[in-house]
Amino acid sequence: MNCPLVSIIIPVYNGSNFLAQAIESAINQTYKNIEIIVVNDGSCDDSKTEEVALSYGDKIKYISKPNGGSSSALNTGIKNMTGEYFSWLSHDDLYFSDKIEKQVNTILQSNDNNSIAVASGILINASNEILRSKKNKVITGTLKPQESLKWISHGKGINGCGVLIPKAIIDRVGLFDESFVYLNDLDYWYRIVLENCNLIFTSDIIVKTRIHGQQVSVTKRMLFNNERHKLANKLLDIVSNAKMDQSAALKQIAYFCSAENLKREYARAKKMLAAAGVLNLKLRLYLGFSWYRGLIIRFLKYFIKKIQFHR
Repeated sequence: MNCPLVSIIIPVYNGSNFLAQAIESAINQTYKNIEIIVVNDGSCDDSKTEEVALSYGDKIKYISKPNGGSSSALNTGIKNMTGEYFSWLSHDDLYFSDKIEKQVNTILQSNDNNSIAVASGILINASNEILRSKKNKVITGTLKPQESLKWISHGKGINGCGVLIPKAIIDRVGLFDESFVYLNDLDYWYRIVLENCNLIFTSDIIVKTRIHGQQVSVTKRMLFNNERHKLANKLLDIVSNAKMDQSAALKQIAYFCSAENLKREYARAKKMLAAAGVLNLKLRLYLGFSWYRGLIIRFLKYFIKKIQFHR
């Protein structure tokens, strides 16, 4: 039986409170051909994070580096991994025990190394109490690049800790963009799909995603908003190099700009669509609808977060 080595990379910054739980969830995988790489991204907590990591001895590979952000930590892990597959585990999240086994089987059974496995999870709080289920809209099966891009652009979302990526795809797509703090994962999913890769969705619940008040993403809303503009411009810059249907890719990027109310980038996308000769009435209506849809989604997300953090 083919049992490829899987590298579980855990980037951590000042994470002594949750790191041990994350490492334990990696160690306790039913799939045993794994390596666990913990990358300490310059923690400044009196060596507490380092002490937790070093307490696991040779059960993990420990790397300490100057602070550079989560993308930098992930890239350091990727550069030092020896596995055929990459799996990301945030230091404050948890894997179900069969996470790796299920996703390796998903890819091997598909006989398609041009795909990444995607699954979902549940939300938990700092005390490991379940907040709510977060399924991928009960979607299953393989989405081809055009369908995958539509899924991402419509804000359906991919849980970064719920993916398994062949190293061969990473070698083609490249590393995470270290200039992004919050949208490094979304940038990467776009780049994978633009490289003409598929997404294989399963209905499995295999990750516990933790929501807590110490997360940087909760505290830096302005930077997050700036990165939305930055990502949109980057996508418009690189779409001409897409390995998939470029007109189809541009339509979905334009939809993303409209849904996110990125007015300058949306205007730029429409000019590019007009230049490509595909900006017809049907497409104009489709893009116009996305603005109203995006407005509703942003309101609902804001409302849900307010409820979660007041529990």
